[in-house]
Amino acid sequence: MTKRTASQLVKEIEKSKQHLAGLEAALNEESLKEVNVCIDKLTTALAITMLDNNELDLKAVTQRLKKLLNATCGKDHEVKIEKKPIPGTFDWKTLVAKMKTNNVDKKNPASRKELEELYFNGNNVIFNQRFNSKEEREKHLKSEGTAKNKKYWV
Repeated sequence: MTKRTASQLVKEIEKSKQHLAGLEAALNEESLKEVNVCIDKLTTALAITMLDNNELDLKAVTQRLKKLLNATCGKDHEVKIEKKPIPGTFDWKTLVAKMKTNNVDKKNPASRKELEELYFNGNNVIFNQRFNSKEEREKHLKSEGTAKNKKYWV
């Protein structure tokens, strides 16, 4: 057995620590990849289930996912599962009537999202492509602002 000096032992310990840190990082990376694969599979399964079953209890699913994350990661995580909104057909005259009924005017304009909630009663439905036609929209609504900040009124 070769005798080593204290400084040689310290260097070996430092190398071992660095090697261990590298192994831990590799393990974490591989674990994260596996978790992401599982999450993708779960997301796909949830999407299929949600298509088949509109009565899926999203609150229960959210709570289970949160428990799983907290058990594996040991931290508080926010889990939010939402159904994608579906495009719905609408009628300009009905939209204008609802806007008038709800006092959507120049003093109280509404965003596109607010108009969708108003028109479809907050049922996770959005306007279809017809709303994007600037020429048609300008015949019925007045607006100001740009892109995300655009507000509409009658």
